[in-house]
Amino acid sequence: MAHVNAMHELTFQPWREHSAATVERAFAHAATSRGQLEAYKYTKWDKVVALLRPTRSESPVPCPGIEFRSLSWAHDNAMLAELLDLGIDQQPMLLAGFMQAGEIIYAQTTADARLNLNALGGNAPVYIDVAPGTRLTCEQRGGAVQAVYVRARDDAEVVHARDLSDTDEGWHGLVVDIHADASYTLHNFATGGTLQRQDTLLRARFEGARARVDSAAYIAEQAHLDQNFTVQHLAPRTISVHRCHNIARHAAKVTFNGRIYIDRDCPGVEAELNNRNLALDEAATFNTKPELEIYTDDVKCAHGATVGQLDADQLFYFLSRGIDRNSARAQLAQAFLRQCINGPQADDVERKIIQVLA
Repeated sequence: MAHVNAMHELTFQPWREHSAATVERAFAHAATSRGQLEAYKYTKWDKVVALLRPTRSESPVPCPGIEFRSLSWAHDNAMLAELLDLGIDQQPMLLAGFMQAGEIIYAQTTADARLNLNALGGNAPVYIDVAPGTRLTCEQRGGAVQAVYVRARDDAEVVHARDLSDTDEGWHGLVVDIHADASYTLHNFATGGTLQRQDTLLRARFEGARARVDSAAYIAEQAHLDQNFTVQHLAPRTISVHRCHNIARHAAKVTFNGRIYIDRDCPGVEAELNNRNLALDEAATFNTKPELEIYTDDVKCAHGATVGQLDADQLFYFLSRGIDRNSARAQLAQAFLRQCINGPQADDVERKIIQVLA
């Protein structure tokens, strides 16, 4: 239990009392827990920690409908306790992304708005507070490191489009807290790289909360992509749908850990988790593990994972109509990914997959 004590020790002391060495020791303890050893089985923990060096280069660009301010652990230690309450002590890398910076950007909506995370300056952690009944469209592109926390309050709607295709080495952490009758949708696209890790935690905290993830990834020659997704249903009559399609080729390595958790006394939950993987040659490696953890009766849950190659019958159909083999394979692969590509960045993403799979 040393890792738990180390994490909670950080909860009750201001940031200014902690040296970088103290923080790193706490996460080193956390890394030795059985759960974290399993979660980082295919990605080196220390290499990811080495990436966590947030910077601020400029002030956020003014954005209609959003108010910005800077917060630090030293002045708002309650925020750290709030994040720990979300269960991030069980996923310390998410907490690390926030704590490695002495300052974070706080963005609060006052009306319907659009937010470009790349216009905030540097890669400091971002806390996005979406006001009740408002709609936020959030776009994110690339970047080596980014930790984002979203609170979607009652009846809010958040659409988050994230294109990480231009990132060779990076870590991206995301925590989303969904209130009553609010919805959150993530459109995720990645192409892998030398080191690519995504840690995502979605919490349906109040009745009527809805979460959806559509994720598509193309992992090329000898590239790496490690995705860790957790959806927690902590209230009755909440809904989540998660679809993740990955394509890999030429000794690429792809890992997917997906977990649905349904708490006690949460009837009426509907949850779906589906990971489909397509190998374009035999040298590609997939590690996939969808999980269900359910403590309530009267729920509807489904989860699954597949790993396969292009369908021989579909390929024959193309060939029989005079389409050459390479073009046929490219079109089938593109169609496989398009099933999970939509949202604000869909057109740009489709152009990219056409180029890489042509």
